[in-house]
Amino acid sequence: MYRWCEEPQKPRRRPRPVLRSYWPFWMISVLHAIVALSYKYGAGLSITAHPLPGEQTEYWDKFWQALPIESLRDNLGESVWNLHSQPPLHNLYGGVMAKLFYPNHLDWMHLFNIALGACIPAFVGVIVWRITRNKFGGILAGLLYALYPSLFLYEAYPLYTLPTAFLVTASMFCLAMFVPERKVRWLYMFLVCVNLLILTRSAYHLVILLAIIPFVVMQADAKRLRVLAIALLISTVSIGWYSKNYVQFGFFGSSSWSGQGAWRITGKDYTPERKAELLERGVIEPVAAEVHPFSPPSAYRDYGFDQTSDIDVLNRDDLNNINIIAISQAYQRSAIGVLRDDPKTYVKNIARAYRAFCVPSSQYLQVSENAAKISDHEWVASRVFQGQWVCKRLERRVGFDYFRSLWFFIIPLMMLGYLVSSIRRCGVRFGAWVKLITRDPVTSMAMFLIVYSTGVCCMAELGENMRFKFLIESLLWLVAIGLVVRLLQGRRLAGDDLEWAGPSD
Repeated sequence: MYRWCEEPQKPRRRPRPVLRSYWPFWMISVLHAIVALSYKYGAGLSITAHPLPGEQTEYWDKFWQALPIESLRDNLGESVWNLHSQPPLHNLYGGVMAKLFYPNHLDWMHLFNIALGACIPAFVGVIVWRITRNKFGGILAGLLYALYPSLFLYEAYPLYTLPTAFLVTASMFCLAMFVPERKVRWLYMFLVCVNLLILTRSAYHLVILLAIIPFVVMQADAKRLRVLAIALLISTVSIGWYSKNYVQFGFFGSSSWSGQGAWRITGKDYTPERKAELLERGVIEPVAAEVHPFSPPSAYRDYGFDQTSDIDVLNRDDLNNINIIAISQAYQRSAIGVLRDDPKTYVKNIARAYRAFCVPSSQYLQVSENAAKISDHEWVASRVFQGQWVCKRLERRVGFDYFRSLWFFIIPLMMLGYLVSSIRRCGVRFGAWVKLITRDPVTSMAMFLIVYSTGVCCMAELGENMRFKFLIESLLWLVAIGLVVRLLQGRRLAGDDLEWAGPSD
């Protein structure tokens, strides 16, 4: 009751603690940027450091994934629209850089990558804070990742690797920000990041939305039909790009290369004699038996792949040529044939791919020139923190040269520990699984992305797996730290109840 002469006092809104509570994490970003710039201008880290084969004088053009810089500068919209070899955002990114800053576009891309990379350790710190409820632990995790040498190396790498890692981590950051006050706008921002991820890296197929959209709707406390409608609206760009490729090029995906990648892992190390025998039995097609995958389109003309196009970016002797679609489909049919005929070899190659996946990402060949310029830093990160020296001693003791780093053990242990904890808590009760996911959305979604990314990278690629691991290394580090802290705190690994009102000092 209020007296007649007094007006009711409105409750004071709690001041937003963004600057007060989050400033240590922004300082971590500043620290990373300072070190990255000192490495660029002091140690000489360069985005064009690694020598690549090819006759092109423009470094950007030497990458299979890139449309010619000339085409991007002259007609960016049409060139990207006629892209089928890759999702559109990487070439759109490169094209914008070229239009704004040519001929220094790659140098500016390096600087912009540093800005994106500086955000990642801050995101990692906040996410660890959410998972562990320990702000100091979050700050420490962010500091460690801010000095992670792979981050500096892939900032100085002109492919989509760093932007993809940024989007993976940013999506988890949005979920972490959703947890305290459960503001639905953070769920929408999470969905935006996921859709940008789909349009940047073909490994993240549109199919993941079948799991992520229900996950988002499940997190909403009210008006779930509205959330579902907005989630579908946000996803229309990704769905539209896949539909565009289906109508224009005849395949439903973001990259026409999937068949060549499938053949590279299923037919790895087959001798010419073995290929000839498979060809004679009709298991594989002539192109798979006689031409290496990812060869220039001109190498396939004698096999009937000689279609031409009036569109410039579809008529060049590169991997966005109009014939690449049919060529990849031929490799895909051969890969399926080999998989049916000789599944043991494919399983063996998946194991080899996982072994390569566990190699520290800083030891990928195409960043080796830059890694040599910060060799002491890289040595500490790979040999000590990722345990290569321990694994070497273990390999000598058991006589089995396989482990490569402690990730060989940590990744399956994380997955197994989280799975066992989830099953013990939920059993076969659907409602219990829903409750687990809604009460611990950050860890559950991070584990989903780790399992998905590891599976795709090891089942569909053999050779560059350590580079693919970098896409989720921030998640590997933060989930490993989070689960260890939960164990030390005597809490559950899965479904931990985050009944937390909000950040405080």
